[in-house]
Amino acid sequence: MSVTTSADGSRTVHLFIPLQSLLDNKIVIRAVTLEDVIRWQAGEFSSPLALLAMLCGIAEPILMTVRYPDADRLLGEFAYQLPDAIRDDVMRSNRIGRTVEPGTETMQGGEGAPSGLEGGDDPSLGLEGLDG
Repeated sequence: MSVTTSADGSRTVHLFIPLQSLLDNKIVIRAVTLEDVIRWQAGEFSSPLALLAMLCGIAEPILMTVRYPDADRLLGEFAYQLPDAIRDDVMRSNRIGRTVEPGTETMQGGEGAPSGLEGGDDPSLGLEGLDG
């Protein structure tokens, strides 16, 4: 069993490769609420990873230790669960980690351009086809 869905809308990713920092080797992504969408649109999350960390109740540094193929599965389930209002922003940003340095308006990779698509980068993040 690799992914399970609960009646409350949460999705549990059972890790193939255990993490020492997780006792039960699973990550539960709770369902996104309207409040989460509003907070995302208000810029309260520095990155998609920050949103994922909040939805999982797991600190970003721990999430960054998830190994592949578990990382692909985790990000895929995260993308699957995102409402269009957030998923579209994530796909356009072409980034999972922090995109804005705290206390600045400058984006990585350029002068405030949120897309970071210079040089023909693929905006899909490898998440295409995960709409359900």
